[in-house]
Amino acid sequence: MQNAELDSLRGTIYDSLYNEVYWDLYSENAQKNLSAYVYASSKYLMPATYDYQDSLYEDMSVSHLIKININNLASGGVLQSKPSYKVTVKARVPGFTETAVLTKNVSSTTEFALTPALKWDALAKLADILETQIEYEVTVLHNDKEFTLDAGNRSLEVMPINVMPYYYTYTDGTAPKIKDFYTRWVQVVGDSMSALIQGAKAQHPDKKMVGYQNPGKDSALVARKQVEAIYKAIKARNVAYVNSAISGAGQRVRTPSQTLRDKSAVCIDGVILFASAIGAVGLHPVIVAVPGHAFVGWKTWEDSDEMEFLETTMVNTGTFANARTSATTAYNDGVTAGDVQIIDVLAMHKKGLTPFPVILEY
Repeated sequence: MQNAELDSLRGTIYDSLYNEVYWDLYSENAQKNLSAYVYASSKYLMPATYDYQDSLYEDMSVSHLIKININNLASGGVLQSKPSYKVTVKARVPGFTETAVLTKNVSSTTEFALTPALKWDALAKLADILETQIEYEVTVLHNDKEFTLDAGNRSLEVMPINVMPYYYTYTDGTAPKIKDFYTRWVQVVGDSMSALIQGAKAQHPDKKMVGYQNPGKDSALVARKQVEAIYKAIKARNVAYVNSAISGAGQRVRTPSQTLRDKSAVCIDGVILFASAIGAVGLHPVIVAVPGHAFVGWKTWEDSDEMEFLETTMVNTGTFANARTSATTAYNDGVTAGDVQIIDVLAMHKKGLTPFPVILEY
């Protein structure tokens, strides 16, 4: 072998060994300097409120599925700055979320907060609470080489889509308007809703639903007759009011199609069913919450501040007129007591609290 070839071989071996030694030293040094700490992870994955509360309530504590702090303990010299490391954190709930990926240059203590996107189709098939885990991985990249700094999991319970939390708390300890989230169940489309509206048309004197069109002399009466037709159509379905709950962090809430299929409802199920039907015919629904109870309402005309109310639990036992009177009394009592919440369904939808991106027809 010629001297030039030997020199080249020596150089190649030297470069290879140098790179290996350099990488080993760098990796060892980086692992000494960096540490990862999971300081917050959700106990529940609740689709109804997932990834919405921060945009709706500015003063609510930031909520993410998992938060990881990366600490850089390296020290810089007088003429040398503190080293920075390119760190990537990944997190997911297998089967129910995509993998969230976040990369940052870490020169000091740095927070990584991740909220992976949901897989709605998979969640729609979940009927009961499922105990599973949040998986996470922390890697460091340098010179196109990567090593794992930390990896692990945290316990998590995945809730079905139709579970509503009992409460959330602000950072100051007060309760937010959690009932606003009921508007996520108000769904104006779907086969079950279409069939119900056809039944309502059959109950209407004019055999049609016009929303806020053709007001005539009494616009409130136009809207009221449509809601009365809905009331009669739901009465014909023989929906019974029963108790329903779920253990753990929340209450089970039926979608309109589930209520019609099961022919059973708790108070809020009936309210959501009526609000959905009212919205489906082009009227503007509201949900009224008073202590321990809720009922439905609607605007008497599109741009009006006037509203009328309906006690949905009376659908099987009372007339439409009596149900209106009962709800109006409850509303006035709530106003007098200073304890009534009007939830504008369309306003909440426009604000971002939209119906679920899957139609739950099961």
